[in-house]
Amino acid sequence: PLDGIPARAVLTALAYAETPGWTPELWHTATAALGNPVSEVHLDRFARSAAASFLIETVHRDEMPTFRLFHQALNDALVRSRTTGARFDEQRLTRAFMVLGRTHGWARAPRYLLRSLPGHAHRAGLLDDLLVDDQYLLHADLGRLLAMPNQPVTASGRERAAMLRLTLQAARVGPT
Repeated sequence: PLDGIPARAVLTALAYAETPGWTPELWHTATAALGNPVSEVHLDRFARSAAASFLIETVHRDEMPTFRLFHQALNDALVRSRTTGARFDEQRLTRAFMVLGRTHGWARAPRYLLRSLPGHAHRAGLLDDLLVDDQYLLHADLGRLLAMPNQPVTASGRERAAMLRLTLQAARVGPT
């Protein structure tokens, strides 16, 4: 256990991470969103324990290390074991990550959010929430946002997606 929370719960939160993985701050945000908050300090300690054999740690120049699970089959098994269902979990993660991004200010938000939040929002059915967030759009990887297969459901989401598709040069620019 970690902070009184089973290691399985800590690993399950990480099962939702996309490549390149989550910083301790994002991992902490995810554990809290899924109902098992673990401090960043304890997550870092966990990542350096015997649990490290289940993790991939990537260190980027001038950035915090990121973590994700070692094997997709482990990801799938952990996500399937959740009684709440993946869509509900993705909704909780998307909302928590959006709060985190707005708290930091999208210009200073973790790069993972600018690149990978559209995938979480798509799986959560919350893509419109990103499309109508002006500040997010100014800094996000618009190509990844527009590549999501489901169509916006609100009128404002559809209008925003149509506008973005008219400015394809902007979609080719990565996150700022």
